[in-house]
Amino acid sequence: MKSAKRSARLIRKEKEGQKLQAEQADITAHFPAPDPMELAKLAAVLAPKDRPEFGMKRAMEFYFEAVLFSRELPSDLDALLTVYGSATRREERRRGEAKEAINRAWETDTLKLEPKKDFDEARTFLGECAIKKQLKATHWFQSGRHVLTAIREYQDRRPKGTMTAKFALTGTKLIESLTQQKSGDDDFCYAIPRWLLEKVVAWRKQQDVERASLRAKKGAETKKAARLKNRQEKC
Repeated sequence: MKSAKRSARLIRKEKEGQKLQAEQADITAHFPAPDPMELAKLAAVLAPKDRPEFGMKRAMEFYFEAVLFSRELPSDLDALLTVYGSATRREERRRGEAKEAINRAWETDTLKLEPKKDFDEARTFLGECAIKKQLKATHWFQSGRHVLTAIREYQDRRPKGTMTAKFALTGTKLIESLTQQKSGDDDFCYAIPRWLLEKVVAWRKQQDVERASLRAKKGAETKKAARLKNRQEKC
């Protein structure tokens, strides 16, 4: 019984040894041999005051770890940049991704504005946004011409120091960049980015709030002046 167990252990150890030898042989077969001169240079840097054999051993340790490390690196450049890129390069990538996303928003998610028609995709969407935002003034999107005027005014008032070139355009130039000729010399439609229409509605809502605040302030000042005048007359 004991002999059988001993034999089983010996067989298991022998198989483990064979497996280890096979793994080592595989590593050796696929492991690039270092250039002797490069290895000597590395040894001189790592151990300049030690004996050559110690320096070579130290250099080989670094070389071996470097080869394994390089094999474990991700093949995807984006993953490499995420892990090992400098803060400057990661910021450049974020800016590039943001710029691409903005350009896609300009070019893909658009709604058609057709001024010669009574209504269109853009004005339907503006009407829905106006209801959500509870806009008081709705006349400005009931005609295509008024919509273009609102976009032009919004563009001329927004900050220009942003990432895409289109943000730096004047309102008139922006409208021109969105123009699509249909048929005839004066038959135009406009591909308006959805997000731009949303921004214009938000801007109009802000104007409503500012006007209401200004009216309330003027009303309070008028009442205060009237009370002061009444007290002076009574005196």
